[in-house]
Order: sequence, then structure tokens, then C-alpha cells
Amino acid sequence: MEKITIGGRAFVPVKNSTIEHDFWLMAHIRGAGLDRIAIEEGEPPEDFAVRLLGEVISSGRIFPILGGLFLPEKIASIDWTPEVAEETVAFLKKVSDTEDKAQIQRQVISLLISFFQSGLASLTISRKSSGTGPQSTSDSGSGARSILETGE
Repeated sequence: MEKITIGGRAFVPVKNSTIEHDFWLMAHIRGAGLDRIAIEEGEPPEDFAVRLLGEVISSGRIFPILGGLFLPEKIASIDWTPEVAEETVAFLKKVSDTEDKAQIQRQVISLLISFFQSGLASLTISRKSSGTGPQSTSDSGSGARSILETGE
């Protein structure tokens, strides 16, 4: 995703931001319980995406996560702050146009999946290289597979 326009304002995904952003967003993702969600064996990617969106909404953390995923176009990712996130959230909370709301939902799904893929890949590489994690990302009997395995 590059630029999207919602309610007449242009937003871009946060990319290559600061460690503050990474930790802030991860805290909200963990608080939402999204770090424990995996794609189920045989679950179509579309169903997983809908389930992921449902989980983040029902957790009550959707708006802080939106503030960590979207950034006003004129602000560089490196300049993201929790205050910028709060301003973004204040605007997004007031979106009422049907198409704008659908656009937000689509982008949240896309960005969360992308974030999970890169985060899981980083975690797996880090754990393998340090010798502290499993040597594969295979199912450990839970009946679920990670996003990393499926490539979705």
C-alpha cells in the first residue's frame, strides 16, 4: 500500500520507523492478543484476515493500532510519535463515509498481515541464529500454522 485517502486526508503506512514505534505498536498488538493468533490448518487466507480483523476490533485496541499503522502523508515515518498516532486516531474515529470505513478495514487487514509476516520472519531468524528457538516453524501440535509457513 502506498497512499490512501480517507475523509479527504492522505495517509501512508508507517515504514522504517523508530524502535519507539516498533515497541509501541508491538505492545498494542500483544495487548490485543494478536501475537497468539495463527492461521488454522486449511483456513483460507481471506477467512484468516476476517478473523484477524474481528480479534483486533473486539480487543478494543483497534484505534491505537490504527495510529501505529497509518501516518499522515506529510509526516515522515521517522517522525512518528505516540502524539501523532493520537491525532491520526482522533481523525479516523470520526470517519462516517461507508467507502472510507471499508477502505480502513481493507487496509488494516493488509497492514496487519504484512506486519505479522515481517515480525514472524524476524523472530524466527533471530531465534534460529541464537540457537534458542526451534529449527523450523512447523506446527507444534496446536493444530495451527504460523502465517510464516503459509506465506499468506
